[in-house]
Amino acid sequence: MMKTHTYICFCRGDSRSGNLAAIVQDFAGDDFEKQALASKLNLPVTVFIENTKAEIRALRFFYPTSESVLCLHGALAAAKCLMQLRKTDIIKVKIRSGQILQMMKQGDRVQVFMPQAEILAVKPDAMIIAKMLHIDADQLDSNLPYVAASLGSPKLVVPIKNAEILNHLQPDFDFIKKWSIEHQINGLYVYSADVPSGVDFIARGFNPKGGWNEDAATGVAAGTLISVLPHPTQKDFVIDQGDTMGEPSRIYVSLVEDEQVLVGGEVHETTCK
Repeated sequence: MMKTHTYICFCRGDSRSGNLAAIVQDFAGDDFEKQALASKLNLPVTVFIENTKAEIRALRFFYPTSESVLCLHGALAAAKCLMQLRKTDIIKVKIRSGQILQMMKQGDRVQVFMPQAEILAVKPDAMIIAKMLHIDADQLDSNLPYVAASLGSPKLVVPIKNAEILNHLQPDFDFIKKWSIEHQINGLYVYSADVPSGVDFIARGFNPKGGWNEDAATGVAAGTLISVLPHPTQKDFVIDQGDTMGEPSRIYVSLVEDEQVLVGGEVHETTCK
């Protein structure tokens, strides 16, 4: 019998804040029916746990309108679910690309090891980005990385000069969706280093082609951002997201050995809000 659980990931100060994910086990339907269920649930992601008898379970990630190879907050939620079932703090899962993800839990925080992001050839003109975000091109921050890269899901990271500009963005979501589809990029991760004490970056994630215009927390994009920083002297980073949505989230990213990043945050089982 199908079982569905709801988790909230990247919580900040409140177990009800963060980004929601539905975790589905023992689903008997085909891919069309998986997409139909994800559309019906209409959460940021619905994760199907497959190969239920295998030691390494397979995960499939469905947004309300399409499937994604990887959704990191969905992977963390699925890992928390499997850890609870198996009564363990370490687990491996497999995603559609064949990649094996190693996950671990420390307290309420669930983390995943990922290879550092691969830089992509896509780089639109600053005027195109300005048009997408309804800002002037000189409001982009030329001192920070502006690049397309992939940590399993390709993102365009876009630096903004200050928090006020970032918080008041009114993006052209139709244009972002069209551009993302044309260039096979899963949206924009717009960020700023104009931050309060204890935080390294603040960010907003826009990926309308997935069915939600804005994400409360985008773990794969946060890991991508830290991966592309030029010669960082620090190893541990904190990224806050979701404040403009009323869903404050916190993502922790660490640079670790073997050119990997460790991305994680607090994960709690919950009910839909």
